[in-house]
Amino acid sequence: MATLVPHPRQRPTGWVGWVYFAAFMLVLTGVVQIVNGLFALARSGTTYLTPGGEWVRLDLYGVGLGFLLLGVVLAAVGMGLFGGRTWARVVAVVLAVLSVLANVVLFAASPLWSSVAIVVDVLVVYALVMHGREAWRS
Repeated sequence: MATLVPHPRQRPTGWVGWVYFAAFMLVLTGVVQIVNGLFALARSGTTYLTPGGEWVRLDLYGVGLGFLLLGVVLAAVGMGLFGGRTWARVVAVVLAVLSVLANVVLFAASPLWSSVAIVVDVLVVYALVMHGREAWRS
């Protein structure tokens, strides 16, 4: 009778740190966006006096809801990455690729920051695609 020998648990590589880095940054960014959304909702409908003497009323309700929704999505994806969820890896890769594209577009305005952001995004995409499965094993 044949017996099944369990596969020895593989040790995660150092790349799993980048997966956790991406997860932490997504959760942090999500919390910041939620706070921005709450502030925008609180300040919606506020009237300001411009230096030219004109009154301007700001309606930030839609902007606040957008920030809240984006923050919840980012935080949920980050928590999903911490848990090693496949759907979170897919969404995080899509967000990182969109960040690369946005930084390519904004490269002329801020070349140093765009270069750093592109390099970090590419490293995160590589870590998520090639080593993301290691996050749930560690």
